[in-house]
Amino acid sequence: MTAKEKEKARKARFYVENKERVLERNRAYFAANADEQNAKGRARHAADLEANKARGRASYHRNKEANREKMKAKDAAWSALPFDHPRKVKARETSKRYRDNNRQKLAGYTRKHKLKREYGLTPDAFNAMMLAQNSVCAVCLTDQWGARGPCVDHDHSTGKVRGILCNRCNIGLGQFKDDAERMRAAIAYLERTA
Repeated sequence: MTAKEKEKARKARFYVENKERVLERNRAYFAANADEQNAKGRARHAADLEANKARGRASYHRNKEANREKMKAKDAAWSALPFDHPRKVKARETSKRYRDNNRQKLAGYTRKHKLKREYGLTPDAFNAMMLAQNSVCAVCLTDQWGARGPCVDHDHSTGKVRGILCNRCNIGLGQFKDDAERMRAAIAYLERTA
């Protein structure tokens, strides 16, 4: 056994025999030097961001099944805390501060995930549809999308995406329940009463 291995074994033995004392000393050191330690950790993380993200994802998937019950218990404990518990108050404040500072970024994430979740569209597929329609509404041909931006029109019974509409046209089709007969009747009514 080399001197390095002997020293490593001695340290491991010492840690096992004095675990609480070592942990208490580490906690005290970290509390006294929290800002410096946090800055070092952030710098290490930022230096190899993509590798850290990949390691985190791999670890999550590897441990997901093993920790399912543990996570359920943790979620239940969090849910059991009262609304005004200091940890929950701090979590809400942190979330609000993040949302306020990252509105544009979050809007992009929200849109991207909604497209994928509700319509099975990637941002590239959505952009291709917009280009195919010359970036105008498929019904009224306007480029004024409304406050919500372009809306993905889809058949509610099959889920098939039909096109991109402005907010008014999308709401109009929805009010007519995507029923062509009902829409023809409305057109006939407008022509009769004009």
